[in-house]
Amino acid sequence: MPCSSGKRKHKKAETAMRHAMRAHMNNPLPGETVADLHVYQCKSCGSYHWGHRRSFNSNRKGKEMQSNLLQFFEYAHLPPHLQAVSAPFGELAKKIDAELPGNPEKTVALRKLLEAKDCAVRALLFKA
Repeated sequence: MPCSSGKRKHKKAETAMRHAMRAHMNNPLPGETVADLHVYQCKSCGSYHWGHRRSFNSNRKGKEMQSNLLQFFEYAHLPPHLQAVSAPFGELAKKIDAELPGNPEKTVALRKLLEAKDCAVRALLFKA
């Protein structure tokens, strides 16, 4: 169960840092380094949480940065029969990226959409 701050609770600082490192390796914020991650003990729940030492939104100048995942939704290079399957996923990905705020849940939404697109393309190519 998460803390009242919405962050996941960790009993040990080492566990919180492992989770921070995993998040950084899987989806680093632009300009983020490992040194920007830090673990702290929460005053409200006593558990350990991790966060960033500095804000990464300051360099975005009012507009959200485009997700790196959008490159995997490109479909112009595909043959026409695969474009027909892939295109709706690509358009929805662009809409999600443009309309939702940048946060971990948006990244998960795009990753799951990418997985669904890949499955749909494979379903068309499936040979029984």
